[in-house]
Amino acid sequence: MAKGDYERALKLKESGLISEEEFSKKETAYLRAQVDYQKALLSFTGSEAKVVVESATKWMDERGKLHVRVSILYSARELESLFSSGIKEELFPVDFLKDMKNVYISLLSDGFIISEPYQRKIERISLGERKEVDFVLLKDIESLEVSLFYSGKEEKRGVYLLKEASTNIVTMSSSQFSQEADLGGEAVFDLSLERFTREGSDFRLSVIGLPKEIACEFVEPQSSARLSQIRFPEGVTSMKLKLRLFLPKNPSSEIQIDKPISFYALCLSEEEWRKVREGTEEKRGKGTEEQRVKTYRDLLVWQKSMELVTQIYRITETFPKDENYGLTFQIRKSAVSIPSNIAEGYGRKSTDDYIRFLQIAISSLFELQTQLEIALNLCYLPREKYEEVYESSREIERMLSSISRKLREK
Repeated sequence: MAKGDYERALKLKESGLISEEEFSKKETAYLRAQVDYQKALLSFTGSEAKVVVESATKWMDERGKLHVRVSILYSARELESLFSSGIKEELFPVDFLKDMKNVYISLLSDGFIISEPYQRKIERISLGERKEVDFVLLKDIESLEVSLFYSGKEEKRGVYLLKEASTNIVTMSSSQFSQEADLGGEAVFDLSLERFTREGSDFRLSVIGLPKEIACEFVEPQSSARLSQIRFPEGVTSMKLKLRLFLPKNPSSEIQIDKPISFYALCLSEEEWRKVREGTEEKRGKGTEEQRVKTYRDLLVWQKSMELVTQIYRITETFPKDENYGLTFQIRKSAVSIPSNIAEGYGRKSTDDYIRFLQIAISSLFELQTQLEIALNLCYLPREKYEEVYESSREIERMLSSISRKLREK
């Protein structure tokens, strides 16, 4: 009815039979009727054009900064159906809904903006289109609110952050970045670990930069178990550990009263671990033999053998109980024999005795390799774990052979 009145008034205006004021009234009534109709139809279809948060993913860049990548979608199923049904534009002029302009996005926690920049703006997003924006996190959190402002209204969505799994990184942090401890006492650091990694990856725990007089250990808080490696269970992205440092009773050239000691606690993938060890070995190689090795504990082959023992004890924990006095006992005995004979040989006065104990260590290593293969054949040991431990044993074998050869050449 309003449209008919408007069209008649338009013809009368063109013929000069109606005043401009009367025509304006008819035009205003027609436009108001259009708006009312559109509102009624939108209400009828139960649809309203919305910008929705599809995902919010936390990730880490090469410099260690945390980011959040937010993906949004402009969606309205009923409106998309109206467009695809070929509804007549004169009945329902909805072209203005095909694009949403000026969408503002912010990240909040407890009412505070926690990202840089504070706000991102998307100039235009089309119906059915997805767009992504990236923020740098100013505070490390697991959940936040995504604030969307568009069409004169604000909407907030509380979300748990997904984790980017394309990298192989575990971050480690502690609120206790500095502590004081007495000589003969200990310092304990509470550590928070967060995974940005593929499923099933193992990580090595290590501390570098500490004087050799300070012993240390990583501990699982609930069980008090000492750890040298960790693996995140499926679906778990964070973990709590403790790092305990044991100070000697007496000061030394590196440990002095009121002198700070800086060190690094690391959680590294196998590849990163190898790089660190190679760098450490290269650094050690710059000194003289006397500077590098003062006790058997300074021998790299002894250190690696001790790591191998830890590996062996962990993998044999899953062996059948009826092997406790059989294969489990034999494998652990062979593993323990390797660093034990290296240490005993180093303590002997003659080179010949040293070489003889190194040969015993090599023999124990061959026994261990054989016993590991037996465990593999009996399906006590996954092939992946067998290959990892076997490669560690081969590295020790090569080092022992090299030391023996050099001692004979003297």
